[in-house]
This record gives sequence, C-alpha cells and structure tokens, in this order.
Amino acid sequence: MPARDGQGLLAAAVRGLFNCDPAEVSLLHVLYLIRSANGLNRLLSVEGGYQQDRVTGGAQTMADRIAAELGDALLLERPVRAITQDGSGVVVRGDGAVVRARRVIVTIPPTLSGHLSYEPQLPVDRALLVQSMPAGSILKVSVMYEEPFWRTDGLNGQSVATASPLEMTLDASPRSGVPGVLAAFGFGPHARTLGALDPDERRRFVLDALVTRFGARAAHPDASSAELFLQMRV
Repeated sequence: MPARDGQGLLAAAVRGLFNCDPAEVSLLHVLYLIRSANGLNRLLSVEGGYQQDRVTGGAQTMADRIAAELGDALLLERPVRAITQDGSGVVVRGDGAVVRARRVIVTIPPTLSGHLSYEPQLPVDRALLVQSMPAGSILKVSVMYEEPFWRTDGLNGQSVATASPLEMTLDASPRSGVPGVLAAFGFGPHARTLGALDPDERRRFVLDALVTRFGARAAHPDASSAELFLQMRV
C-alpha cells in the first residue's frame, strides 16, 4: 500500500475512534487505546471486533428502561447548577429541585461539568483537566431502504473513503434484514463540515456519496428516511 494511502487510513481511523482531528489527540493516547484492545484491527473490525454488536432497539432503550425503573425519582428538565459536599453527603441543586444524597455521579461531558458550581471547589488538577477535554464531533446518518440491496450485489455495506467527509459506512440493518439500513459517518472536522450544510444540501451530499459506493439504487431511500435527514445534528 502506498505510504500516502496508509497515512490517510490511519488518519481516518483516529478520527473515527476519537471524533477529532489527529492533531488534537496525543500519540501516547492513541497507542494506549490500540494496546488496550490488543491491536488496531480489533478496534475497527466488525466481525470479532469492537463494531460487531449493537443494542436491539437502539441505545435509547437502555435509557428508557432505566427511566422506567426509577419512576417518579427521575427528574427531567431540571439542569443541575451546583453541588455541595459536606460530612454527611452531597446536596445537588438544579432548576426547581434540591436533592440530598450520599454520593453523586456527574455524567455530563467533562467540559460541561466544569461549568457547575462546586463547594468545596474542585482540586486544581481536576479543574484544569475538565477545561482541556472538549467533546468530539460525530455525525451519523441512517438511510433506510426496503431491503439491503447491496447484499444481493455481493457487498457488505462497509466502506471507507478517506477523501470524503463521509468517511465510513456500515450495514446497520436489523437482524431480520428488513428494512435495509446504511449507517454513514462523519468524524471530527468532517462532522462539523457536514453539520454546517443545510438539510437539503446535506441530504444530496450523503445520497451522492452512497451512490458512488453502492450504485444507483442508493439514490432512492425509503420515504421515512426523509425525517432522519432533517433531524441530523452534530
């Protein structure tokens, strides 16, 4: 493989794994992740790799089931503003809500957690860390078809195009195979580029890219895909 192609694939891999440009992540961090997975191929592979399994019904089902178990204890639309810790536990204050608990787990992105008010203040090292950990950017498009036509053409739906902002596609069809679903991704700066397009322009770009890779039938998704294109966000 020419060195230029290898560099392009490595850059695409880093964007896909970290959702940022390679210049924004340390080489040490990249090597640590590769070593922790026992190799780059396992991180990127579908069969036998980290991309193999998906949640039936989508990842939202996990949140839905947790919410069902919590019942009335779950407070929505109450953004947290402050966390106070003392010898008996913590007090969490949000818009229209005050909750006392033994412990608190902050699960919002690190850079957003730095905007909360803490008493006592966060240790200096922790405060500096959250200020230096911006969230990555990823744009995912799910395009539905009546059937996974690419399979009858002898294709598996996977593609990588290092020269395109839409760098990767995967076959995301359900186990039954109906409907056929192609998931297409833009990572890091490419996601921001695609996200800046208006919905119609972005839709044309995505379909043109899929046609290039999978043929003319990719230009005619199921009508329900229209809503997915309109709802995309970076």
